Amino acid sequence: GCGGCGAGGFGGSAAAGRGGFGGGKSCGKGGGYGKGKWKFVRFRPELTPEEIEARRQANAERHAKRVEEEGRQIVTSVHVEGVVVQRAKWHAWIKPKDPE
Repeated sequence: GCGGCGAGGFGGSAAAGRGGFGGGKSCGKGGGYGKGKWKFVRFRPELTPEEIEARRQANAERHAKRVEEEGRQIVTSVHVEGVVVQRAKWHAWIKPKDPE
């Protein structure tokens, strides 16, 4: 069983013999299938310096193309008031109220 949640029927509560609260057999974190278990991670292939540079160049070109398509501009590093177009954890795109 699991210390106090009732899974397995040997829990420490009066409800333990009746299956506890949730009715499932999992207890807290990692109880479900495949959760909390280390999964095999495919290791990245070793790249030569030329391959690294080629990938870096391709990524830079792809990024520049996307910046051009979306019309992004770095306006200033000071506080800007406007409407948030897209928000992420570390950055946000803002359409400024005053275009200047």
